[in-house]
Amino acid sequence: MNRRIWKRLLLPVLLAAVALLPAGAKAASYQCTARVPVSVELDGDSSEEFWVVLTPGEGAGKDLPMPEAVQLKIAGNSGAAFEGFHFTEPGDYVYTVRQTAGDTAYMTYDDTVYTLTIQVTNGKDGGLTYQIYAGEAGSTEGKVSSLTFRNTFTPPQETTSGQTEIGAPSTGDAKDLALPAAALAAALVVLAALGFGRKREDRAEP
Repeated sequence: MNRRIWKRLLLPVLLAAVALLPAGAKAASYQCTARVPVSVELDGDSSEEFWVVLTPGEGAGKDLPMPEAVQLKIAGNSGAAFEGFHFTEPGDYVYTVRQTAGDTAYMTYDDTVYTLTIQVTNGKDGGLTYQIYAGEAGSTEGKVSSLTFRNTFTPPQETTSGQTEIGAPSTGDAKDLALPAAALAAALVVLAALGFGRKREDRAEP
């Protein structure tokens, strides 16, 4: 009698546990965490570090998943990533990524504004997966592996004495100057010859 009672009590518990196991496993796998790599290319020699900022895209809701940090500090010719986007359902999640211009003299900052879309879809294993699409604001987006900003540092060239170097006239400029100089010299010779002839005429007169 006691065995029958225990069986009746334990059976519903066991069935409930078995039913809950797949649901729990599915809930744990039905999610994904995304990362968006960003790089800064620098043409020139500068130790400046650059700031790249991510903000919610136009029309994004307040529940838009955000990364662990929305600002990245990146040295020239290196990279970092926006980490920790956590998604629990499929959809297109839209963001804006731009570089914050600094104030370094002779530095040209890339002012590209990217529209970033993280597309979350159902994966083959029953979970979620994602892909990254990006394009300049107002242009067609394409699938990318990272976002890139390109800066240029072009300070004035200096000589060994520390003076700013001034370029010499080009060969074409020298030729252009030589022609008027030759014409001027010829004119002076003609004028001198005319003047000398006039003096001889004056002396020859009685």
